Amino acid sequence: MAQNLESSSGAPFRDCPNCPEMVLVPAGTFTMGSPATEPGRRENEGPQQKVTLAAFAIGRFELTVGEFRSFVREAGYRTDSFCDVNPDGGVRWTSQQGYDWEHPGLTGYQQTDRNPVGCISWFDAKAYVAWLSHKTGKTYRLLTEAEFEYAARAGSTAAYPWGTDPDLGCSSANGGDTTAGAATWWRADWPRHLACNDGFLYSAPAGSHQPNAFGLYDMIGNAWEWVEDCYAERYVPTQGPSDIEESCGIRVIRGGSWANSVPNLRSSLRFPAPPGEHDNTTGFRVAKTIYVGS
Repeated sequence: MAQNLESSSGAPFRDCPNCPEMVLVPAGTFTMGSPATEPGRRENEGPQQKVTLAAFAIGRFELTVGEFRSFVREAGYRTDSFCDVNPDGGVRWTSQQGYDWEHPGLTGYQQTDRNPVGCISWFDAKAYVAWLSHKTGKTYRLLTEAEFEYAARAGSTAAYPWGTDPDLGCSSANGGDTTAGAATWWRADWPRHLACNDGFLYSAPAGSHQPNAFGLYDMIGNAWEWVEDCYAERYVPTQGPSDIEESCGIRVIRGGSWANSVPNLRSSLRFPAPPGEHDNTTGFRVAKTIYVGS
């Protein structure tokens, strides 16, 4: 049985009361990667190439603590009880026992059910989308790298979805800003922070910043997001989820987080990570395959 093109008007929709809120992203072609002249560019952001994608649905927000809690309770799922944290305000994140998605080890931070979930491994994210697919009878999954960048750019060709000036980003993204730059964990050898302040030292509740042109929140900043793809030093964009390798030692995180400096908040930024890694800056966002016809 084919799935309908839900919410073709662009209005958000849900497949169940505690399911993530979804938005339909239209099919399109975009230039993936960054030009050699882009400040902060890494070698793994190329070569630039045109990529054409079919329409897909995507989480309007990063998956929240409350949404992940529903999964844990209903499925009886248990994550590992360790996470990369800096609980004493140190300048380096280290793996610590006793921390997890409910206890992310951030001094003075009281996360709510509306904050993006952190301390999540790629395996945890995959378990969630498998559960959600079973629960709804729909094809939920993680985004591909190409889908992530397409959705993050939302038609923009600049370094940031909001334009070329990073310091205009505090209304659109929760990155390392002047508050983070004054924190004990901000390293002096990091590139500069945003010259603005959004009022959040750590993660912000979903919907706290402005959405991009596709109606999506926090594609840049707030929490790094696991995507499906295996990592490669040079772009090998997949045309869809069926092209993804099932097994590899390194996956990809995208989008930057509340703890990141200016170069790491760009739309093309990509970073390798072992799939079993847990970090209190890293979560995920769900995607859903849209079938046309029967």
